[in-house]
Amino acid sequence: MAQPNAVVAGLLPIWRETIALGQALPSEDELAELLGASRPAIREALIRMEANGLVRRLHGAGTFANPAALQMLLRLDSDTDFSARLSAAGFDVAVELLESTIVMVSESDAERMKFQPGTRALRTVKRWRADGLTVAAAVDHLPLARRVTDEQALELAARPVRELAGVLGLGKADWLCTWPSAVELAADVAERLEYDVGRAALCIEQVGVDRRNTRVFHALEHHRPGVVEYGLIRTASS
Repeated sequence: MAQPNAVVAGLLPIWRETIALGQALPSEDELAELLGASRPAIREALIRMEANGLVRRLHGAGTFANPAALQMLLRLDSDTDFSARLSAAGFDVAVELLESTIVMVSESDAERMKFQPGTRALRTVKRWRADGLTVAAAVDHLPLARRVTDEQALELAARPVRELAGVLGLGKADWLCTWPSAVELAADVAERLEYDVGRAALCIEQVGVDRRNTRVFHALEHHRPGVVEYGLIRTASS
């Protein structure tokens, strides 16, 4: 049986083509035949695309593509890795691992991150460049599983924190909770972003939570203004 993400990937070229032609998407039966997938798989993929603001399904009228979504280069509401989102938007992406250390989470950090004080965690500092320009920097904390040694964690530190949660940490995140805000850059963050101290920037705090209500990672990102445009898409209520 075709996986939902694979069906969505197959639908995206058709989605783009219908935008260019100004037409509705083919019927579910036609899409199933085109992609060699079952009709339930097509329906599930379209439901996902509607939830992501890419299409609108109207009973008796058809499924229509959202042309404005083509103009949204980088979405804040996307759950894909930041590097993948930059690449999908057409940027040449480079990720630098600036720091990687094993820490015992302090009481003050534990209160802010909702970890247990003294939790052994992998702390990483990373920087992203898009077409050679610094676009973002992040400080991530990943609580480590007991079986994982410090050496193993440091060896894999360059990987995305969401991936590491399942490999080194307490398990994969079932939910991503995100809080955007505007901040004035402190000196250390400004240095990472290669930007001016005190300038305004987008800050995104993200926490991965699993079904047991365990926080499996904490990420604090700062994004340099003027390099990449961000946006949100929601499908309006009927």
